[in-house]
Amino acid sequence: MERKVYYDYIDGVQAPIWMVLSVTPSDINWDNESLFIPTEIPFEVFGAEDFMECEYTYSVRLSEITLNPLHYPGQLGLNLRAIKAMANLIDCHEIRNFLISFWDMKEVLNLEPCRHFRKAFSTSAGIH
Repeated sequence: MERKVYYDYIDGVQAPIWMVLSVTPSDINWDNESLFIPTEIPFEVFGAEDFMECEYTYSVRLSEITLNPLHYPGQLGLNLRAIKAMANLIDCHEIRNFLISFWDMKEVLNLEPCRHFRKAFSTSAGIH
């Protein structure tokens, strides 16, 4: 699994807009209820203009994002059962990217992802 964070400028300030989780068929057990992914660094950082949607990118809906702070603290969950139900027109095993909006992450995580990921970006880019 590979995580990429895409940034754009909002009101003149660089801010994260999407997290893209790239997966292979062996990365996901679709029989599980959820897939949990860490939200902290390291991750690859890209500009919004660098995003190239592939044929099998699934845009995760707010209702498909979940948390389990007891067992997966600091991680964001994707409700695989809900995604399978919404992706019924394709074989879910063909999904290669999950596109997650930072606004939805903010709502679910109840944190300020712009600040969290701006700090992480500065660290990973060598900016202090």
